[in-house]
Amino acid sequence: MRIKQKENQGGKMAKIVKVLFFLSLALTFTLYSNTHYHLIRISPCPKERIPELERIGIIINGPDETGLLVDCPIGKEAEIFRLGMDYEILIKDVTSYYAKNFEDTRYHTYQEFLDTLTIIATNNPNICKLETLGFSVRGRPIVALKITDNPLEEENEPELLFEGATHGDEKIGAEVCFNFIIRLVRDYGIDPLITHLVDTREFWVSPVANPDGHIANTRGNGNGVDVNRDYGYVWDAAGGSPGPFSQPESRAFRDLAARNSFYHWGSYHAGTLFISAPWSYSPFPPRDSLNLKTLGLGYRSYTNYPYAQGYHGMYEIHGSSKDCAYGSFGAMSWTVEVCRQKTPSADSIVPISNREIPAMLYIARMAKQGIEGVVYDSITGQPLRAMVIALPTDWPIYTDSILGDFHRFLLPGTYSLRVQANGYQTKTITDIIVPSDTSVEVNIPLSPDTVSPFFGFMVPTCRLKDGNVISSFTNLALERRDGRRLSIGVNGWVVIDLGRVIFDQPGDDFTVYEEDADLEGYRVEVAMDWNGSFTSLGYDTGTAGFDLSRGGVSSCRYIKIVDDGDGTNNPTAGFDLDAIEALPTITGIKEKNLFPSTTFRPSPAFRCYPNPFKTKTTIQIPPTLPSIRLDIYDVQGRLIRLFSKSFANQSEVEGIVWDGKASLGRQLPPGVYIIKMLGIGARGKENSLRVIKLE
Repeated sequence: MRIKQKENQGGKMAKIVKVLFFLSLALTFTLYSNTHYHLIRISPCPKERIPELERIGIIINGPDETGLLVDCPIGKEAEIFRLGMDYEILIKDVTSYYAKNFEDTRYHTYQEFLDTLTIIATNNPNICKLETLGFSVRGRPIVALKITDNPLEEENEPELLFEGATHGDEKIGAEVCFNFIIRLVRDYGIDPLITHLVDTREFWVSPVANPDGHIANTRGNGNGVDVNRDYGYVWDAAGGSPGPFSQPESRAFRDLAARNSFYHWGSYHAGTLFISAPWSYSPFPPRDSLNLKTLGLGYRSYTNYPYAQGYHGMYEIHGSSKDCAYGSFGAMSWTVEVCRQKTPSADSIVPISNREIPAMLYIARMAKQGIEGVVYDSITGQPLRAMVIALPTDWPIYTDSILGDFHRFLLPGTYSLRVQANGYQTKTITDIIVPSDTSVEVNIPLSPDTVSPFFGFMVPTCRLKDGNVISSFTNLALERRDGRRLSIGVNGWVVIDLGRVIFDQPGDDFTVYEEDADLEGYRVEVAMDWNGSFTSLGYDTGTAGFDLSRGGVSSCRYIKIVDDGDGTNNPTAGFDLDAIEALPTITGIKEKNLFPSTTFRPSPAFRCYPNPFKTKTTIQIPPTLPSIRLDIYDVQGRLIRLFSKSFANQSEVEGIVWDGKASLGRQLPPGVYIIKMLGIGARGKENSLRVIKLE
């Protein structure tokens, strides 16, 4: 690995630079927060009383062997006694203690991270590409280093995300992620395991997910918001978050996850020692609890940290990255707490990193355990963004938005896959045997479906209430109606992404299904973006149809269901959503629908023979056209084949033979196809259409 060497850390210049930096840091810190904290252990502390501590400004770090570790604002210790709890101060003014530790030049400032990652990417272009994911509240780049054998290309490989310093004062998490980068890049081409993993996986590593907080040494971002309460999946207005994905930091990682298909998303924190898996919002186990536990215990074998579902092992939180990563995108995700001190002595950086890196490599190795493959259009061969559900696990993951590949972690056993995308026929593959030490490849073609209704494809954001007693999860609101229902809780809401835009058509454009004898009220809103703005289509109860024209809108992709607030806390509280089904938007073969900006004229010389045909047909070109382009479409308006040809003179003009195959050589099914001719001749543009039938 080639990186720029730092100046002698013992030299005068380095000390001067650090002094100037910390003077500026002190000034910046006053802009973000003036609060200093003691590190305190409260013992005992029942979990149900944690909200009382948070209401007086105490930051919960997590449990240790004998109690609960917290950061308590200096001067508020007496309030802990008034709550009837005992405590001991472990480190007085831990804020200043951490700031002093961070003065050690073995810690990296945000700017040093940014500069060094830039140098690494520049000097190692064969395996590294530095990506800017977005910008912080104060305009600082949020970056991630993409590490893989062809970083400029999208490849069919498992993708993994590791990020640190979501809480800006937890500096050790950033150092762990940075040292993981150093290990991958330095040992590529030297260490066989590292080389193999970089060649066959796609790593995304972001040491500083919260640049403003890292610089100011604060938990929150530049707005004072806890980014790990701002993610949109089961968001609940905690940590100062005014709305789901309200902050640029959480939006940057949400958008990265939407563009990719992460098998794993690990977030590195500090404050205790723990591996905290989904769910953190609910006491009920996730559908992948056994898969997550297997990976978690494998990680624990390297670190010896406790592993548990976050709600039980740590404490209840809403709007976390791990719940979003698993709930919305299906990634195997968790938070790793790597040290009881958030910024320990710099002597700890290397030992802690060396403890984490083998565990991180273990997670990368396990990416090839389960079922993987590509989902594609059976006619065109084009990759599809599809929902892939392994049964009996019954939790959706999603194919990559570019290549259509998926990598589903599963334990050895026999499974079925249910694969679906709006506009295509659902396909179920049964009796897939997953071996004990590798993955099985299953590539899945989906056939176009112009009749079946569209359905809920993904839940990008929701606010589920009464989660402590409601055991249903968001997967029950997806797919077509099946009698299974998500209870969203009193005053809860959920946003459903159809994955496709629907348009206003005569009559109702979609139906909300409750299919329950206990009819409950709700409001429906629609939008073209998962953040809104949303337009109300009004209220109804039970199963009901909705017309986009009621809200004066012509199209939507996202549908929001909001409970009306009636009822009490119980296992089926709030509106019970079975499914949303929408009229599919089908492009017909009319010229004005297929090609709205093109004028077509009849051309007797433009013809096909034979028509209908079985194996091949000749498309005759008008002799007046020295340059011609033919686009062949199916009845849904999808381009499936293109011909382009130029002729030196009219005598060379000849027919073009089409064998009834798509661009990738795939044989097309019998049906009606449309040939669009675009030509330029002596009389100017000549555009015409022909309908042809393949038997």
